[in-house]
Amino acid sequence: MNDIPEMTDPLSKGWQQPDSSKINFVGGFAEMSQNIFEELGEYSMSIPSGVYPGKVWKANKKQKGWWLHWFAGKGEDRCVILGLPIRIKPTVEGG
Repeated sequence: MNDIPEMTDPLSKGWQQPDSSKINFVGGFAEMSQNIFEELGEYSMSIPSGVYPGKVWKANKKQKGWWLHWFAGKGEDRCVILGLPIRIKPTVEGG
C-alpha cells in the first residue's frame, strides 16, 4: 500500500515510470525491487519538469542515500513534493 496518486493528467502521457502499485510504504521507507528502482528516472540535482500528481522519481541525497519523490495534489492546480528513503527488497534465490 502507498499514497502515490494515480497519474491522470494528460501531460503524463509522455512520462515513463514504473507501476507505482509495486512500491510499498513500509516502516517509513519506500520499498521496491531492484528492477523498479532501475526504472525510476533520476533527478538528484534538479526536479523534473511537468508537475502533476502521481509523477515519481528517485534522487540520491548523498549522506541520506536514495529517496523516492512524487508530486501529490494539494488543492486545485497545486502540488507538493513528498518523499521517503528507498529500501530495496531482497531478492529470493531460486524463486
